[in-house]
Parts: sequence; structure tokens; C-alpha cells
Amino acid sequence: MQNSEDNLLVKFSAAATKPTPAQPQTDSDSENILEAENNDINQPVSQVVPQIDPLSLPKICFQHPDTEGKYFCRVCINWRCSQCVNIYGGVAVCPNSDSFCFTAQQLAEQPKEKVNLSYAQELIEVIKFPTRKWKSFSTIWLTVWVLAAMMETASDIANTPKIHLVLIGPWVGFSASFISYLVLGSIATQYLINRIQGHESLKVINFNDFTDNFECLYLWLGSAILSFSPIIIYIGYEILQIVLVSLITTVYIAPKSHGIKFYSISALLSCWAIVFYPLSLAMAGLQRSFLGTINPWMSIKIWLNFKPWLIPALAIFLSLHITTFLLFYFFWAKPFGLGICSLSLTLSTIISFMSLGKAIERACEKQKDKNN
Repeated sequence: MQNSEDNLLVKFSAAATKPTPAQPQTDSDSENILEAENNDINQPVSQVVPQIDPLSLPKICFQHPDTEGKYFCRVCINWRCSQCVNIYGGVAVCPNSDSFCFTAQQLAEQPKEKVNLSYAQELIEVIKFPTRKWKSFSTIWLTVWVLAAMMETASDIANTPKIHLVLIGPWVGFSASFISYLVLGSIATQYLINRIQGHESLKVINFNDFTDNFECLYLWLGSAILSFSPIIIYIGYEILQIVLVSLITTVYIAPKSHGIKFYSISALLSCWAIVFYPLSLAMAGLQRSFLGTINPWMSIKIWLNFKPWLIPALAIFLSLHITTFLLFYFFWAKPFGLGICSLSLTLSTIISFMSLGKAIERACEKQKDKNN
């Protein structure tokens, strides 16, 4: 029995390394052929039979219709049972083609052929993310909604409402939104970084990954501080004065009406936020540097280098955020206002952040191909 198996091994080896008549075999050629045969198991199925998916075929032995086919030959394009293959050291070999056969598990684990999509199609896939990954998205939205309600309940010290009234009722205030947005911004920044690296996953928070999640938080904070601090400080300065005077003197002071100067400066500072917020986020995902996010010159360099890919991503970013602003304006005082606003905020944040990540990823791929 041992001699018979040894003879089969010799026969198989000779068939695998057999030279063509036009080109005599050398030692180096033999080694290359053997190496190619040994690496064949790692090749994608689509490279051999691109039109046929072996797993979609009935797993029935083509010689024994009543027997389950456990091994698939990519040359014969047939499933075979255990009796119809030769087993050498745990590896199944087709007796007709002398090629490797694969189990269903091995076929499922083999890499699939990458579908080349245009940049526009890739952005469409990013926009469809909430429907493609609806479980993850729903979890993030509900987390932001409930967290905002808890923060709103805790922040209303004078007349603390019940948390369920905040959840299903109109939005009471804006303080909870900002606090819960820290969580949303951290999650979305992690999606942005992963997208730039060619992935679409979100890591599960545990102790070992704490530093990675903390990094996403301070990178987002850097972008937000650079972009929104000027407008927040300018608008909030007068409100802060009124609050301090009211607390000290216990006299209510009505805010004065604003003039053209106030609205002009507010519009200018808003333009600053609109321009540099997405660009600093792109810098955060590309360089993963806090100093880079608060350096306007680095954001300008991002725009100059990646302008063709950033334009559609910025269009998505701005259109989604403008839509969110309108929904806030019309629904914040309506029933389920907090849920509607947090849903819109979650949608616009994650999709727009991932769009920026896809833009930087595509730009880096093009530059790498150009350099090569």
C-alpha cells in the first residue's frame, strides 16, 4: 500500500513539473513550477473560472449522484466525493487533471476578485452606508439619542424633566446635543480614519483599544476647535456677559438687538467654519496629528493636493449639514424632536466623514500609482 501511494506521488510530481516540448526543463524552471503549484491554493477562484461560482453549483459528486460532493476541481469544474479524489498528506488531488481540489470552506475563504468601481460609484456606496450597515448605524443613532436625553435631563437643574419626556417630546435645549456630539464625533472620526486606510469597519471599544478611541476624540476636538471656536466665542461672549450680570445682580437683562456689524462678522466666521472644518478633518484622518488639525496652512495644503477628489466629498459634506440645520430649525420643538434631530445629525456626520475618508483614500491611491 505504501509503495502504491509513493508511485502516485511520483506520478503527480512528474505531471506537475513536466516541461513543454519547446522549452527544456531546467532546475530553476522546476522550482518555479513547483512553487506555483504550491501557491495555487491561495489564488482567487475568479482568476480561474470567473463566470462560475463553485459554491452556487449543487454539491453532488458527478460520478456518484447519490453521494455528496466534498471537493471541487477548478479545472474539471466538478464536485467530487472522497472516493473520486486522491489524498496526499491531507491535500485532495483530482485524478483526471492532477490539480488541487478544494472543500466548500476553502472556497469560501479564498479572496474574491476586487470590483473596480469609479469614484462616483464609491461615493454612492458611502452614501448608502446606513442602509448597508443598518444595525451599526441604528446602534449609533440610538446611543446618541438616549445620551442626549440623559444629558438634557441632567442639565435642566431648575425643573428636571423625566427622561422619557425628553426622549419623545420636543427638544428642551442645546446643551445635551453638544455633549452627545462628542461621542458621535469620536465614532465618525474613527470611521474616517478607517476609510482612509481602506476599511469600513468600526472597532469595538475595549481596554486595549482605549487609546485608539481617545485619539479619534482629540482629533475631532482639534478640528472642531479650529473651526467653531471663533463663531462660538463671538456669539457666546455677549450671552455670557448677560448670564454673569444676571447671576451677580439677580436682575434680568434683556439681550439687545443685533445690527449689521454683528451679522456680517457672524457670517464671516461661519464661512471660516464651513471651509476649515471638513479640511481639518481630512488632515486629521490623513496625518493623525492634533497639531495638523489646528494648523490652517496644513488644511490649505490638503486642498491644493487633493482638490479633484475633495470637491465632490465637500459637496456631500455641506449639503448634508445644511439639510441637518434645516431639520433642526423645523423639528427641534416638535414631538420626537430630539430623535429626529439626532437621527439627522448621525446621518450627516457619519456619511460626510466617510466621504472625506474615501476622497483621501482615492487621492492617495492615484498618487501612489502615478509614482510607480
